[in-house]
Amino acid sequence: MIERLADRLREVDPDLSAEDLADVLWIARLLGAPDARAEPGASEEAGTRRDSDDQATSKPDVDGTAPDRPGPEPTGPDGDARVSDVQGPRSQPGIDGRGGRASEDPSASTEQAGLFLPGGFAGGGEPSFPVRAPTLPALPHTLALARALRPLRLAVPSPRPGRLNEERTAVRFADTLIWEPQLDAAAERRFELVLVVDVARSMVVWRHTADELRLLLERLGAFRDVRIRYLDTDASADTSTDTSTDTEPAELPDVVGGAGTRRIVLVVSDCIGAAWQDGRAAALLERWGRSASVAIVQPLPQRLWRRCAAATERVWLRAAGTGTPNAGLSVRMRDRHAGAVPPGIAVPVLELDRRWLGPWAAMVAGSGTEISGVALFTGRPAAPAAPPEPEPAPEGDAEAA
Repeated sequence: MIERLADRLREVDPDLSAEDLADVLWIARLLGAPDARAEPGASEEAGTRRDSDDQATSKPDVDGTAPDRPGPEPTGPDGDARVSDVQGPRSQPGIDGRGGRASEDPSASTEQAGLFLPGGFAGGGEPSFPVRAPTLPALPHTLALARALRPLRLAVPSPRPGRLNEERTAVRFADTLIWEPQLDAAAERRFELVLVVDVARSMVVWRHTADELRLLLERLGAFRDVRIRYLDTDASADTSTDTSTDTEPAELPDVVGGAGTRRIVLVVSDCIGAAWQDGRAAALLERWGRSASVAIVQPLPQRLWRRCAAATERVWLRAAGTGTPNAGLSVRMRDRHAGAVPPGIAVPVLELDRRWLGPWAAMVAGSGTEISGVALFTGRPAAPAAPPEPEPAPEGDAEAA
């Protein structure tokens, strides 16, 4: 064995130094034994070469005795041959790794994996480990949504110093002999975004949708800053633990912390929580809408909005300029028989679709066009309760009637 290795090393060109040889041996120890499952052509070639070697070694010597054959494979501490180190784990024919009967189909793949509960163990004694499985995106058509939000990528002069203009600085020094750096005007994004995610019980199914929407808004590059806040609209409406006295609903926490004309607030909610029914959520939206552009992103399709707690109206909306707060929007009803505009501030309600986000983004960017949409009015936030169904009359009354 050593002689064969020495012969192979002598054939290497250029010659290996002692350090190179040490590196080769170290890498070989890390790589381990070669995989026994080689390509079919290579295995056949190896088998032919092995048969020829066996025939050569099986010829008797002159005295009629056969030469000594190679000794057995090295064994482990328990005396068993360490075949699994080269050929992998073996199982009994007809028995799978979990103790059941394996498929008799020879075409079935021999490499299989079982599914086990977290913390469980496989049938062969190996501990299980978690794996990730591919899944469908919770927010489809992200490219179309990003294109719809492009109008919000507005730039304004920044108060921060810009980059050094070397040419203007050199001209300034040549004219005045004074080293005064000349800086180009810096620019920054006009809007900053606050994404408020409703964490009520009904919003559990939309958790991944909200996460993917946050990633989309961060990668869009349209906002100076993107912040995420969480709001529990299922919080208790009682201000006191004493239930014997009537108490007024408690105000929701102001998670935005103030607003401004350069701030956009998007509230991701299905409008089902208790705060949408008693008006606390609408009061918070009205506070933000007096100085910022606020909209509700509804994950449910429009046909299901009538089942939510929030009352919505079909309206026409127009903004006087870029970043106009909700309090400054021009609103009129789309239905002729809808009557006067409800009291309060109109908050647009948007579906997660480019047909909804595109016109709204253009309006916020100051396009000046009137858009059609759906809005929640903070003065009448809750939908009217459905009349109770009449109870069935007793059989005796029905017969008398």
